[in-house]
Formats: sequence, C-alpha cells, structure tokens
Amino acid sequence: MQVRHIALRLGLPLFFPVACGLCTISSAAQTSNQSRHVVVVVWDGMRPDFVSEQNTPTLWKLAHEGVTFRNHHSLYPSATMVNGTAIVAGVYPGENGIIANHVYRQEIDPRHAIDVEIPSVVSKGDDLSGGKYISVPTIAEFIQRAGGRSVIAAAKTVGLLLDRRVESNAGRIESASPLVEGERTKVRGSSSVTLFAGKSLPDDALGPIIDALGPFPSAHLQKDAWTTKALTEFFWKDGVPALSILWLGEPDLAQHESAPGAPPALAAI
Repeated sequence: MQVRHIALRLGLPLFFPVACGLCTISSAAQTSNQSRHVVVVVWDGMRPDFVSEQNTPTLWKLAHEGVTFRNHHSLYPSATMVNGTAIVAGVYPGENGIIANHVYRQEIDPRHAIDVEIPSVVSKGDDLSGGKYISVPTIAEFIQRAGGRSVIAAAKTVGLLLDRRVESNAGRIESASPLVEGERTKVRGSSSVTLFAGKSLPDDALGPIIDALGPFPSAHLQKDAWTTKALTEFFWKDGVPALSILWLGEPDLAQHESAPGAPPALAAI
C-alpha cells in the first residue's frame, strides 16, 4: 500500500488543506488506482503543545518525519461538530449549515434546542431541506460517486456528520433518513460505512463488530480502542478504502471531566 497523504489533525484546529487535498482522491477513485489512500486521524481536543517526544513518542516521530502546519487553526466556534463538518465539506460553517454543536431550529424542534448530530435531527433536517441538512456534498460523497469506498470510524457522534449518506459502489444509498430504510443492503467489503459512537450506517455493519468486540463501551479510553479495532480489523479486512477517517474521543473527553494538562488528560494522551 502506498500512502500518498498522511493528515494529522490535532484536536479542534482545522486543516483546510486536508479538505482540499482529499479532493484529489475522488479523481483517483475514477481511475481505479487502488494503491492510493488517504487516512485522516483525529485526536479530538489534542493541543499541539501536548505532542512531544515524552507524551506521544510515535505521533511526535511521525510529525517530525512528515510535514507540520504551524499556523493552522480552528474555525469559530472551536466545537467538534462545526470543525468536523468543515473538514469534510471544505467550506466555512456559514456555507455548510453546521454553525454550533447545539442550536435552535424551529422547523426541526420548535420547543427545544437540538444536538446537531443526533440521527433523528439529521434525518428530519435532510427531509425538510431536500437532502441539504449539510448544504454541500462532503468529500465522502464525492469519492463514492466516483466509484471509490470511504469508511468513517468515530468514537464520538460527530461521525454521522462526516458521512450521513453512505453510498456503495453499486450506487445504493444508505441514509439516516427513515424514508430509505427499505433500501438498505447487506454490507460488503466493497461498501462504504459510517460508524459513530457505537452506531452505524448501514445498520447491519454493527452486528459482526459487536459479536467480536462486545458492545460499544462506556469508558472513554475503551471507546477509542473499540473504534480503532472496528476500523482496522473489520472495515480494512478486505482492503483499505480510498478514504478512511478515524475520529478518537481523547483527550477531549478526559479534559471535559478534568482540564487540559491535568493528570487524567495526560494519562489519556
């Protein structure tokens, strides 16, 4: 396998170069060059100053042998759903429609604020907007349209926003929307898939993983390990796809319960 691009996203700072660079993969999929792959790994909440030879020796070594973007930064607000969507959409929040983790949208719920990545919210948003809940196509959609395969494996719920409209190479679309529930097809090695916090699109992608790894764990560090194994041992079993995104929940989850740089957060790192 020849890895043509290695993208390291440390915490919430946004890599617009990643979103732009991934566009080349859709053309690669059209030429069926199976030796070209993009793997994006996200350590949610990781500050660049925590990447050191002592704290993260493997990541530190990889960064020093590759390319580091010293001036990249997050979008505003520096929230997971906002920046995750911008990475795969390649445009600012005002253009893609995901402007915060929690918002009030009267047409979706007139009584309460919504969590923008919850399946029922995403489904209703797409239904009301004609499939434009995220107003522009994502990189995963471009790859699938070109005949390539994408795999999203996220320990956090943001994974649904990274690819909510899984399209297999056969052209059948899996969606968070109940309108197409009857169109679900059996997951094959050549199919795209989205895994988000222990749930999946298509639904039947989850069964074999739970059989082997057990249910999605509640402990933060175990969530990352479970999600990583699902990617490498299941979704990569029959070959590495054109695009893979592995979104890890640490050190963000530990930092929410302590603080950046606190012993539990450093232990998670």
